This record gives sequence, structure tokens and C-alpha cells, in this order.
Amino acid sequence: MRSHDRGAGSVEYIAVILLIAAIAAAVSTSDVGATVVRGCAAAICRVTGDGACPLNGPDGEGDRRQPGTLAGPSPTRPTKPPIPKPVCRRNPNAPWVDRLNAHNDYQNRRPLTDSLNNGATSVEADVWWEDGELKLKHDQDTAKVGTLRDRYIDPLIERARRQGAIYPGRAEPFQIFIEVKSKPKSAAYDEILKEIADLPPGVQVVLATDATTADEAELRKVVQAPPNVTFSTDFDDCRIPPRLDPRSPHYDHPYAQRVSVLNGNFKKCVSPNANLNADEKAAFTRLVQQVHDAGLKVRMWGGPDGEFRSDWLASGKPFGGDNPFMGDNDSNGDFTMCPPGLDDCARANHIGWMNLQLDAGADYMPTNHLTTGAEHLKYCGDVPRPPVYTTPPPPTGKPAPPTHLPSPSAGPAPRR
Repeated sequence: MRSHDRGAGSVEYIAVILLIAAIAAAVSTSDVGATVVRGCAAAICRVTGDGACPLNGPDGEGDRRQPGTLAGPSPTRPTKPPIPKPVCRRNPNAPWVDRLNAHNDYQNRRPLTDSLNNGATSVEADVWWEDGELKLKHDQDTAKVGTLRDRYIDPLIERARRQGAIYPGRAEPFQIFIEVKSKPKSAAYDEILKEIADLPPGVQVVLATDATTADEAELRKVVQAPPNVTFSTDFDDCRIPPRLDPRSPHYDHPYAQRVSVLNGNFKKCVSPNANLNADEKAAFTRLVQQVHDAGLKVRMWGGPDGEFRSDWLASGKPFGGDNPFMGDNDSNGDFTMCPPGLDDCARANHIGWMNLQLDAGADYMPTNHLTTGAEHLKYCGDVPRPPVYTTPPPPTGKPAPPTHLPSPSAGPAPRR
């Protein structure tokens, strides 16, 4: 062989090596790459005779570890960056209130308007796909209080057109949490995507999904959603779903990229009653940190929120029944007074729950009481006066509230 042929062969050999190295580096940063790297590692290990070789199972399930434990995030697969703990900055004159979330906003006397007037940066709406409309209501047998289009889509489009943004100067998007109540949910989902296509860039839709599902269509729906859509999922058992947990061998990075919020029930996940003890507070604080470490945000609904919002006073229903304080779900913004001994209504528990969410760093504070919640957040819990709950008088001809229901107790002084 001639000398220049040998030189050319050496150059080509080096080029091939460099090409292989580049491909390996690129592949190792993807989910597919992680599988390839694990397979290569297992093969090399078996060739070299190491008896502790990992099994090349799917998603690394064959890795040797103690049963019931989770491995740490793999250095060869991508994960979402952690969510920093929100910092409360006292600003009584803030034009918007970060973390203020309007729970079941459509039940307010003026849906969306009341929330925006109080500076809420996210609202919640339940929809039913019926008769060709996305109707706003909590239960199937209650009357609608409007549609997603007329109560939210069109007003937000108009506000952004008029002001240039929902909140001019705010970098984060205004969010609408939408939960589909009707079934099949797929029909409503398709219609929601059509409706929200007109939303301005500063508005993001948060749709509910089930991170534990095995339904491939549901999984594809999340991964292929349009850019102005993100997703929330339940974690009522206080556990991060494996598909969203970077410590789990079942972690699904493309799916996790599109899910941003874990949505929990206070009584199932935090405390069975409203009297938060020290252990429950510590457990909630740890939970929020774990969720943030997984690159997710926390929204916990159903906590002790002061008086119940209800249309019981206006309904003319007798005082009694299994749950007389809740009334129908289609409230018009009215609130019932609290009966004695009901922990959910005690002002001390309400303030304690708001303070715990602030201290732990919960990303959303769902509330029926927008003015009270906004004031608490604006002052970072150091409110100059305790919240005052009022109950509007019943309409003419309707029964007055029972006389044995006292006004809420004064409760503790604001936190200093």
C-alpha cells in the first residue's frame, strides 16, 4: 500500500471515530439515548464479566436497587428544572396579585370581572359540552351561568385589545384553569381548542388531565397540545405521579414538559379537617418542595376559606339537609354565615391556611374570597386588619338565616 493511501485511511478512521463520538453525545441527551446508553453499558458489563451488571429493562426498570425505592434523576436523560419558591413582596398598591387564584370563578357575581378587579392572575372554570355549547356550571343538573366564550374568551380578547395586555407590565401569562365535567371529555376538548385559538398571547389555558392514564390518545393530546395550553393533574394522595417524577423509572420527559401544575384536594392531601397541626404543616411544606424539585407548581383547593359561597339564602330552601351550608353550586357571589364549630369557616383556620401556603411557597392560592385573598397576598400575611366577612341580606320574601348562627369570631391577630 502506498504511503498516501495509508495517510488517507488514518484520516478517514479518525473522522469516523469523531462522527461516532458526536452521534453518541447527541443521542445520550435524549430519552432514546438513555435507553441506548443503558443497553451499551449492560453489554460491556457482561463482556467484562462484572457480576453486578444492570438488566436492560424498559426505562431502566432492571436497575439494581432496593424494592420500593426510587432512583435519583438519571444523568443521561433530561429533566425539568426545579421551580424556585415564590417570594412574596409586600405591595398594597400592586395592579395584579401573583398567586391569587379565583376558585370556581364562574360562581362569582361577575365572573372574570370581579377577579380582574381584585388583581387575580388565574381563574378556574368548569365546563360541560352540551347542546353545542361549552356551558359554565359545576353539576349537570344546575343551570348554566354563561359559556366559556361569552364569559372568558371574548372579554379577555377585548381587554387585551384595549390595554395591550391583561395586566400591562406583567411578564407571566394570565391563566384560565379549565376542567371538563361532561363525558366523553374528548368532544369538549376539541371544542375548547377551537375556542381558545383566538386568545391573545398573554393568556394561557391550563387543562386538567390524568397523569396516571394508560390511554395513548390522552397522552398524545398532552404532548401535542398547542403552545398556549399547559396541563394540570390531580395528586390527592400527596404523591407525584411517576410519569412526572424525575426520581421514577417511569418518568416521561416529553409528557412532563407539558404538565405544569399538580392540583390537590386539601382534605385528602393536607388535612382531614381544617385544624392544621404542626406535623401537617411540616408535611405540606415538604410536599411543596418535592413538587418544585420535580419542576411542577402546586395548587391546593378546598382548604378552610372562611364562609361558604352559596345561594342558600336566595334559594328559599329550608335550613336542614345533609349539607345546608353549601346550597346549590350556581351561587351568585353570596356567602352564608358560619355555624358554630364548623372548622372550615373559622377565621383562625382561614388565616392559618393562607399563611401556610405563603410560608410553604404554594404557587396558587385558590379562594372564594377574592378581596380577602388579594389583601392577604399584597401584605404578605401581615394584614393591618383581620378579614371581615359579611353576609348580604336575603332577597325580599326569602327566609332569613337562622338566628342561632353567630357572626365569625374575631380570630387571632395578623402575623407579625
